[in-house]
Amino acid sequence: MSDYDDIVIGTGMGGLTVGALLAREGRRVLLLEAHDVPGGYAHTFRMREYRFCAQVHYIFNCGEGESIHAFLSEIGLADEVPFVRLDSEGFDHVIVGDERLRIPNGWPKFRDRMIRRWPEAAGPLREYFRVVAVIADELDRTPDRLSPLVIAQSVYRQRHLIRYLRWTLEDLYDCVRRAIRSSRSRRPATTRASSGCGARIDARTTTRRRRSARPSWICSRLTTSGACAITSCSD
Repeated sequence: MSDYDDIVIGTGMGGLTVGALLAREGRRVLLLEAHDVPGGYAHTFRMREYRFCAQVHYIFNCGEGESIHAFLSEIGLADEVPFVRLDSEGFDHVIVGDERLRIPNGWPKFRDRMIRRWPEAAGPLREYFRVVAVIADELDRTPDRLSPLVIAQSVYRQRHLIRYLRWTLEDLYDCVRRAIRSSRSRRPATTRASSGCGARIDARTTTRRRRSARPSWICSRLTTSGACAITSCSD
């Protein structure tokens, strides 16, 4: 083990990302993996003539200037890892019985599509999307490093995350219903309801999808360059 500067246990998306960045800096990196292939949730496997994804179905933030593109640029692979853009009008389909909902790219577009389909629920839908957007914004502004000053500032800046950390989606749904019902009883029906539940939500359900690019591409580069070795711990 003295032949290596760094040892990374686990070659999932995080382990491969760290290993690639360390190797990029000229460090000798050993990646250890219990499985027979690297990649974690991002690896693929074959059954007969079909190839399946282990977990990752799509990856966000791959455009130029976004986080995945920036990472690939940092390790010199931005031009060698192509991405295929999914249908922006329906990258996901939710089917319940005879009902099919195409989920578009973009939070406002998704909200408006839901409201057009279920106009009778326009008030609760607007409130739900507003609350989730508040939580997502606070998650994006979560500091990477903590200090006494940052912690003190976070009490206000991440106040919804702190206050409603343990709320579930069911809690949010109930809260939205109560807020809209209460607002309607106090205001004309044509007046848009204001928030009656702050931003109560389980923060775990709003985490933005940040996924690394396919690690198998990165892994092949690291091994052929000799900068990073991969061994198996399955025995």
